[in-house]
Amino acid sequence: AQELFGSYIGADMMDSKNNIVEIGQSGLSLGQKDYYLNEDSATVKIREAFKVHVVKMFQLVGDTEEVATRKMNSVMDIETRMAKASKGRVELRDPAANYHKMSYEDFKKEYTGYDWDWYWNLNFITDLKELVVGQPEALKEAMAILTETPVEQLRDWLQWNLLDASSSVLGDEVYMQSFDFYSRTMSGQQEPQARWKRSVGVVNSVLGEAMGKLYVEKYFPAENKARMEQLVANLQEALSERIDAQEWMSDSTKLRAKDKLASFYVKIGYPDEWKDYSELTIDTAKTLFENMHNVRLWAIKDMVARKYN
Repeated sequence: AQELFGSYIGADMMDSKNNIVEIGQSGLSLGQKDYYLNEDSATVKIREAFKVHVVKMFQLVGDTEEVATRKMNSVMDIETRMAKASKGRVELRDPAANYHKMSYEDFKKEYTGYDWDWYWNLNFITDLKELVVGQPEALKEAMAILTETPVEQLRDWLQWNLLDASSSVLGDEVYMQSFDFYSRTMSGQQEPQARWKRSVGVVNSVLGEAMGKLYVEKYFPAENKARMEQLVANLQEALSERIDAQEWMSDSTKLRAKDKLASFYVKIGYPDEWKDYSELTIDTAKTLFENMHNVRLWAIKDMVARKYN
């Protein structure tokens, strides 16, 4: 489900050989701030349709129209406040302006009012030393919202985000309501994919490498991969000889060019080390919702298994 901020582990933009924990703005169901703030007729139409959608979704899981409307207002209050503090799409394209690296200790001093040790432990990160903050203003506003917003409103918003994130696994009515807004109203797609195609898509998204391993064992055996890797190695050797032959390059430049050539990571067919799914439990006796919850926990652990600073 959404949070008022999002965190993940990825390559450090300023040190791409190492991974680092990053945290930044999130919390907008509509994806970008303009949908909450702009007053042109097209935007207002989408915003009003979103309000109707949120009410209908809560009603589909048992709330009365009165309760569903109250929860929708909580969602709009919190998300509109986050939108005002968030950066727009153009601002997010500036890498330097969205990179603020700091020690974890300094981070906790800067962004107070939240139990960060609890949060990272919940996400299986237990030895954090430094991290990158993407959008400081939005993160500070998230802290203020958590501190100042009544618990009932926060509960409404969290319920919405769990419902929204789980819409594809809570039955046809909930799925179709979500499709009607996000796909028809916002994207123009008129009909959903057939159920079997969506089912295959879920399996591919969850167990992609396991399915891929079965495929390559049948259609792309190891000797084919080895032959292609040798071909690439031959190309690298030929390029190295071409570098040596360039009269306009100095010896030091040639060395740097060769270092870069040797650093290329060759990807042919499938990974050298397959993803380990042994810790992922898929139980046919449980609901799709329960199994996808297990998948999300496993995915977080899998991400954290990457080395980070």
